[in-house]
Amino acid sequence: MKKRKISCKICGENNSTVVTKNNFFLRIDSSDKKLINYDNLVCDNCGTIYHHPDIDKKKLINHYQTAYRKTGSAIYLKNRTIDLPLRFDWTSVSFHRFHAFYEILLKNKNNFNFKKKNKILDYGCYQGAFLFACKKILNFRTIGTDYNKEGLKMAKSFFLVDEVFETFNNFYKKKINADIITLLHVFEHLMDPVDFLRKIKKNVLKNNGLLYLEIPNPYSNPLNDPTHLFLYSKDTIEYILKSCNYKIITLEQRGLYQQGSLLRNNKNLNLHILAKSINKKDIFFPKVL
Repeated sequence: MKKRKISCKICGENNSTVVTKNNFFLRIDSSDKKLINYDNLVCDNCGTIYHHPDIDKKKLINHYQTAYRKTGSAIYLKNRTIDLPLRFDWTSVSFHRFHAFYEILLKNKNNFNFKKKNKILDYGCYQGAFLFACKKILNFRTIGTDYNKEGLKMAKSFFLVDEVFETFNNFYKKKINADIITLLHVFEHLMDPVDFLRKIKKNVLKNNGLLYLEIPNPYSNPLNDPTHLFLYSKDTIEYILKSCNYKIITLEQRGLYQQGSLLRNNKNLNLHILAKSINKKDIFFPKVL
């Protein structure tokens, strides 16, 4: 095993192990080496998988606003290229992600007041299809934020999301006080997830508010996505949330909403976590090794 002396951005541990096992179905090398080429490291303490070296933030945001949402339907003309404004194939997936969210909320209805009109913020909402279902079925007041301007236009005009805004550095200063914040395959893209969990408590998430995450399970997914800056197992995400003062309500493994690869375990591709913010001030990451 190759070892590296690099500080983990989650728990601060200085020792990591390089992931070297690579195969045809679960790749570990970057799928876009022009964007960034990296090694995958596993923290020897908390088990978080992360990239080294870090990607430039401006370069990453530009990628989200341009190439990341290319549809595969582009038409290349003599002097210009035209593409669809959105990846419509992902609209169906975003919509069906609501089903898992709804089932998990119902299972844990003692932790949630369905009688009032709750406020939900979807961080990385893209085109707003998930929030559309939240509004139709649960009568939530819906708020969405994303880097993709075309997605936000559709979220507001077609899926009737109540409020949308582009994600900027001042996000944490917005007085939202959401009852629920959702991140659907977004948490693994955050450059500083611990800072995110800490800062949303001040203005964005109400006291004792709920946090819902859907993230890829690293045991069933490749490590070759250059935008997946961190990957978390069940044990790792539980450790991180507890250390950042979130109480785990439920943590489940689920599969895809559509037919996936026959060569992977589709039943455990995603982790679904529902957690509650608790009012403790200090973040503390104990040594667990």
